[in-house]
Amino acid sequence: MTRVQGGNVQALEEFAQRLACVPRILASRNARLGRPLTAEELQDVAQDVFVVVLRRLGDFQPILPLESWMFGICNLLLRSAARAKARARHRTAELDQQPASTAPAPTQSVLDAAQIDSLLSDLGGIEAQVLRLKHLEGLTFVEVAERLKISPNTAKTLHYRGLTRLRGLLGNAEGHGEAT
Repeated sequence: MTRVQGGNVQALEEFAQRLACVPRILASRNARLGRPLTAEELQDVAQDVFVVVLRRLGDFQPILPLESWMFGICNLLLRSAARAKARARHRTAELDQQPASTAPAPTQSVLDAAQIDSLLSDLGGIEAQVLRLKHLEGLTFVEVAERLKISPNTAKTLHYRGLTRLRGLLGNAEGHGEAT
């Protein structure tokens, strides 16, 4: 490892060959966990492992083989990625189960389609597109994300940001007597 850190070309080549075990370790551990990650996600985790190994190379103690040390890093990062994916899937499922509100609150005035279209046009941009797809077409966040080629989390963020901006526009419009 000292030669690798020193930039010795032969040592770097040997080190690269020993790093070839990382994808196999990840595939094996992924299979034992029930394959929570796809092949593309495993490649991302492998890249993360390579980064951690290179950053922590100075911490390596040659008590055990290098592969055993890398196994621990692989296992840690794979489990972390699987937990993150499960959390994201759980959050998305919760939001998809929430029905879109179709009835206005009792204290709110009802806008006609032309007024809604005008407000969404004033809002503009991708936030207006997300609001149209979510509330006018009744799509889920996942469907909105697929249609706009963005992540579901981005769709949710744009949705809530758009609602906040829309409330501001409604407040301004009601203050000027434009909407009732």
